[in-house]
Amino acid sequence: MQMMDLLSRCRITTGLPFGYFIIYVSLAGAILGGALACWRIRNRGVRMAAGVVAVLAATRIGSAIAAEALVPMEWNPAIERSSVVGTWTDGSRRLKLKADGRFSLIEGQEHQGSWTLDDWNLSFGGARWRLVRARGAERILRDWAEDPDLWNGDLGFRRARP
Repeated sequence: MQMMDLLSRCRITTGLPFGYFIIYVSLAGAILGGALACWRIRNRGVRMAAGVVAVLAATRIGSAIAAEALVPMEWNPAIERSSVVGTWTDGSRRLKLKADGRFSLIEGQEHQGSWTLDDWNLSFGGARWRLVRARGAERILRDWAEDPDLWNGDLGFRRARP
C-alpha cells in the first residue's frame, strides 16, 4: 500500500449533523484532559495512562490534518473518456477498460461487460463507480457512498504501471 493510500484512510469522516464538531471537541478534550492529568496527578500509573490518551488523541488529529493537507481530493474532475481507457489496479484486482466500451475485471475470477462514463461517474452494467483526482492522479472508487462525508478513504484503483 502506498503512503498516499494509507494517509487517505486517516481522514475523519462522519455523516452526523455537527459530527465534525463533536469529534474534534472530544479529541481536543482528550488531549487537554490527558495533559492536565499528567501534570496534576501523582499516581504514576494514572499519569502514564493519561499521557498515552493525550498522545493517541493528538496523533489522530495530526493524521487527519495530514491526510487533508497531503492528499487533496478533486471530487468532480473533468475527465475525457479516452483518458480512462487502460489498465487499472487495486492490490490484486485488475480492471481493463477498453476504448470500445467493454471492460474486464479480474478479482479471483473474471467479470466482463460494458462500461459508460457520465461526467465523473462510471457505470458497469448498473454498478456505479466514481472517478476522482487525488494529488493530480485519477483514481476509480469502487465502494462509493454518494456523500463524501461517508466515504471510507479507500482510493481504489490506480493506473497500472507499464
